[in-house]
Amino acid sequence: MSNQFNHRAAYGTWINDMRNSALPYEGWPSVRLDQETEQSIIETIELISKSGFNEIVLWGLFAAYSWPLDLTSAIDSERALRIERIIQAANRCGIKILTGIGIYSWGFDTIIESDPEVRGTNLHAMCGSKPESWEWMKKIIDFVIKRFDFDGLHLESADLGRCNCTVCDREGDVEYHSRITARAAQYIREQDSSKILLVSLCGYIPYYKKIAANEIQYLIEMSKHIDYLIDGGHNGYFIDETTLSAVIEQLHCDFGTSGGIWLYPPQRWERLRWFLPYTQKTGKHIKQLYHDGGRAIEYYLGPIINPGVEMNIAFGGRLLSNVDREMDDILAEVVTELYQPMDTETCASLVSIFKRAENAYFDHWYDAQDSPKAELRQLYVSEFYGNDLQKPTYLAEAPEFNRLMTRIMMDARGRERYRTELNFILADLLALEANTGSKGRMERLRICIQNVIKDIDETIMKSTDHHG
Repeated sequence: MSNQFNHRAAYGTWINDMRNSALPYEGWPSVRLDQETEQSIIETIELISKSGFNEIVLWGLFAAYSWPLDLTSAIDSERALRIERIIQAANRCGIKILTGIGIYSWGFDTIIESDPEVRGTNLHAMCGSKPESWEWMKKIIDFVIKRFDFDGLHLESADLGRCNCTVCDREGDVEYHSRITARAAQYIREQDSSKILLVSLCGYIPYYKKIAANEIQYLIEMSKHIDYLIDGGHNGYFIDETTLSAVIEQLHCDFGTSGGIWLYPPQRWERLRWFLPYTQKTGKHIKQLYHDGGRAIEYYLGPIINPGVEMNIAFGGRLLSNVDREMDDILAEVVTELYQPMDTETCASLVSIFKRAENAYFDHWYDAQDSPKAELRQLYVSEFYGNDLQKPTYLAEAPEFNRLMTRIMMDARGRERYRTELNFILADLLALEANTGSKGRMERLRICIQNVIKDIDETIMKSTDHHG
């Protein structure tokens, strides 16, 4: 058997992150589940199955910030039918389907507003020390696991913070989140021991910190009740990588990450507006993680109509299925399958284009030269909130353009060089079109590169205007 990861989970995140058409007028995260969303998810499931993944994680099938107080009205008959068809598609493709569920947060806003017995210090998170909070948590777990036949659940407690009342504040963040999450996991096991349980550390502590050595015990205790643990924050990992192997050995479950580097898809953007493959970066990380003892990945998805997203997925699943494979061999295999090059020279040139496009961005990424305190792992192409959600923040010069990361992503020199290299790549791509069988994919690839160049040009113009 090849050296493969046990849990090769494709992380859809919110259901419309995978949508193949934009939702320019809806707030994030949209939980719309219409024909387009359903079809996009099913097509994604088919791709990840062919690529070697064995699980998919979906958030937003039920709610985003607010469950209704009766819970059941979150799912009308049409929505229920769509969810059932998504589950059936996953079953046909041999993919285990896990649904995201918030632990005391993500989904509790209306409950907190309506029930004073669960309120603490956070408008988005129930108090972790009040009995009524636990009763609500059990109600939601019961509804989710009984309403649909999901294979498992992604449990997340920390992304929206926690309660810091005088009782809850007796526990540090790691102890607090591990306790309430372990309790939920134990309860799920009691109801249905067959469910796959994954816990994400997202938000456990501030992103510039590492979990202290004396707090690892709480993760070890929690790991007794789950199948795998995912370490991933927006700006880095919480477990010190110098001690990672030793920590993994102590866990009672599989350990993993979000793949090293990931791009969070902009829900409101046209789906061919960006092009950012990152196979070399994530490939290197996956190989190192396996060497350290990691056997799980929660690998970010996106709209597969975007050629960079499609390549990242197809590449990632194959490498997770056999970490001994050479990355260039995987790229050539994917290029051959997707673009149908007519000769080996064209195949090699297309492989080179994907690698060059990755380097063109990351070689001129400001943080690569700036040595920040925490390495950026999650790359936001645009912002989620505000009046202008069309800015390409991943190309932004001023930190205020990108509040989610509070750092410069690319300076003026970097943008100029990025544009120059993309123009060379575009010229080479145009010369290859006649020698490929998949004209539609080649066209989408060309449009993506042209749109990135256009965004760079407009960013340069705005930067010039801003500086007078």
